[in-house]
Amino acid sequence: MALKNNNQVIYLNLDVTNEALLHIGGGEGEVLLNKLTQTPYIPGTSIAGTLKAYLVRVGEMELSKKYFGGSTTERESQESKVFVDDVILPGKRLEQRPGVKLNPKTLSAEGGGLFQFEYIGKGECFEIGLKAYVIEEEVQEIKDLFKEIAVAIEKGAIRFGAKKTQGAGKLKVKQAKIAHLDLMQNQDLYTYLKKEIPFQTMEVDKELIDSPYITFELIGKTTKPLLIKGQNRQDHYEPDGLPIKNVLGEYIIPGTSLKGALRARAMKIAKLFNQEELVYELFGNDSKDKDNKKIGQVYTQDVVIENAQEAIYNKIKIDRFRGGVMTSALMDEKTVQGQITIRLSYLPREAGADKETGLDKDKGVALIALLMRDIALGDLKFGSGQGVGRGKMQASKLVIEGLDKRVELCFDKLEDSQNIDRLQKCIDQLQIR
Repeated sequence: MALKNNNQVIYLNLDVTNEALLHIGGGEGEVLLNKLTQTPYIPGTSIAGTLKAYLVRVGEMELSKKYFGGSTTERESQESKVFVDDVILPGKRLEQRPGVKLNPKTLSAEGGGLFQFEYIGKGECFEIGLKAYVIEEEVQEIKDLFKEIAVAIEKGAIRFGAKKTQGAGKLKVKQAKIAHLDLMQNQDLYTYLKKEIPFQTMEVDKELIDSPYITFELIGKTTKPLLIKGQNRQDHYEPDGLPIKNVLGEYIIPGTSLKGALRARAMKIAKLFNQEELVYELFGNDSKDKDNKKIGQVYTQDVVIENAQEAIYNKIKIDRFRGGVMTSALMDEKTVQGQITIRLSYLPREAGADKETGLDKDKGVALIALLMRDIALGDLKFGSGQGVGRGKMQASKLVIEGLDKRVELCFDKLEDSQNIDRLQKCIDQLQIR
């Protein structure tokens, strides 16, 4: 029974919005559906597991066991004191994203690598509810923990579901509410039984915790037409190739496409420094051996193309044997151009050197910064038609935060840059084997 010797109940309700995509899997790339409503839902067990994993990651192992349960000895286990409600979503913003698995060596599509993945789209609003049964001496500790959880979700330190490294699972806290009932008091006990919980607004102080991420923000624009194809609608009146949009109708560079392009370029740069292992550390690997499988440390997200301008281009296909135009090979494709802001997050496994691999976080910062530089200078392109000049970008500023110094690199006017020496220190580390 939840109460046992616990006579204090602490509630936390979070009104959140899905800032990006969200995927809680139901198999075959589909989102998990509630059997009664046939709308997406997030099991409370998934939320609790995510919160527990966060506490373990930030070194609060005992707090994790105390409130979310876990084994204390070989034969005994600690029951969870925190209960998490299932979340049932309206499901109005479902979207499917096409994808293709690339061979990391040839950078070409693997046979049978085409797949569809379903997500809860950007902008979905829902509520996360937590309830803790504790003794009086634990009241302040659980309140502090609930506040830390709210802040960690807001800052992106806690993300939910699958495909987190490709932009999914980040939530924004619109409002946090907390309540405390003392079940030794008759009025509170009556309120508890009637479920009329007296919630109060809780301020989400973003400075309460240090974000574990090092963030990169590249501000710029496309200088050439861009086409990353979405789903073809088989409409005779539509162009043969259409750029992908999210559920809100915004033209985007998907986080998956961004991460794939970055990974391929990262390997080329890493080979120059004899640091190929760093690429697997940052972007993960697909090892079938569970002991050697790594989850990437670089988190991308969809890039929205602001002030998008559309243009349609015609193209033909040439018969490579005759050198003439192939019959019925005339195609038209819609492209877009506009302003972009590329945001990446890097989550080092721990501060300083990784004990298992000896990789230093400064090396990761250096490699990511060099990738951002290649985008900024137009050397790294995106989408189809790169051979004819499409997908080129140009950036004016790169901002790196989360190091001991804020780094600002101004490509248009280098003298306005700040703390470039800190970035150079990272790049120097990249050259050390």
